Amino acid sequence: MANGKELQDRAAKLLASCSAMTAAKRKQYEKQEGDVFKQTADICNAMFNAGFSATDVHAIMFCMKLARYGLQLNRRPIDRSERTIIDSILDANVYAALMEAERQLRNESQSEANTTE
Repeated sequence: MANGKELQDRAAKLLASCSAMTAAKRKQYEKQEGDVFKQTADICNAMFNAGFSATDVHAIMFCMKLARYGLQLNRRPIDRSERTIIDSILDANVYAALMEAERQLRNESQSEANTTE
């Protein structure tokens, strides 16, 4: 069984991987015009007559990544894809961070609006 320091070191490496992945995707997405999450929400809203936001898309993707992670863990060890397990948990962490960043920005925006009234 791993000790606390070993677990913390592995967790730090995983979070560093999340940070590197986010930086790489930011570079990739900078070339695109518009916000892919907002565009996804707009498409879903048109298809389903719903009221999804970009934040909702982050939450849905977070849930999907956790489901994918769980499905892989529930497979027999010989049938598991270690790469899919790791990718799924890294992606889930990135989506969780995006949701929290969005929440913080929204709160800051509301606070600023309240102070200017």
